[in-house]
Amino acid sequence: MSASAPAAAPRPVGIEDVVLDVQNLTVKYGNVVALGDISFSIPRGSVTGLIGPNGAGKTTLIDALTNYTRASSGSVTFEGESTHSVRAHRLARRGLIRTFQSVELFNDLTVEENLAVAAQPPSLLAALGSVFAGRAETRHEDVEWALSVTELQDVADRYPTELSHGQRKLVGVGRSLARRPSLLLLDEPAAGLDTAETLALGQRLRTLPDHGVTVLLIDHDMGLVLGTCDHVMVLDFGNLIASGTPAEIRADARVVEAYLGSSQQTEGEAGDE
Repeated sequence: MSASAPAAAPRPVGIEDVVLDVQNLTVKYGNVVALGDISFSIPRGSVTGLIGPNGAGKTTLIDALTNYTRASSGSVTFEGESTHSVRAHRLARRGLIRTFQSVELFNDLTVEENLAVAAQPPSLLAALGSVFAGRAETRHEDVEWALSVTELQDVADRYPTELSHGQRKLVGVGRSLARRPSLLLLDEPAAGLDTAETLALGQRLRTLPDHGVTVLLIDHDMGLVLGTCDHVMVLDFGNLIASGTPAEIRADARVVEAYLGSSQQTEGEAGDE
């Protein structure tokens, strides 16, 4: 595995309520079934992982959960309420926040200002205007909290071009945290990171439930996912083929065949959508 992260310590099970419940979720593009009858739930205060080989449907799933893609059938319940027909930006306001694979930071804003832009409702244009006009109080509670959780306080006044790739990735996570999510969906946050940066990211992500943030981690790096998550799901050709603890996933023959390959190839040899 590309990052030999220590196994995540098991978290108490049985008392958490469910922050996200997915039942029979299906996404079709014409006659092509991108996701087929997917059901799972995510307990509050957990870190859940999602892996799968190239084209398995991981990004399609995160798009469907956040209504960037319309589901063909099935239901998604977030914080006890249906997400049916709720626009993506309204789901975000309710605390269902996602990241994207590419890190698109504002290079002419400091780290702190990047987080402030993300934290300020109701619109990006309004937030940008307040920052450039000097009317916004950037070091407000949410930004301070996000800087603290990501341990970016020391670079808060620096610009993204002055940061390492790993730090830029953390700024992307920090921008999402500045919106105070109850559930954070991370789409390939370790893409392009070296082993040390990936280990540092995993350690940071494991602390998020301690700050009230439940996590769904989607990444091709199995070392990161299996070393960070309490529970892991595996997609293959749009179907959920396995679900269990990291130890159970490592030993699952269906995962070895579908994802790792018969020769036990490493996760670095597998791609994503």
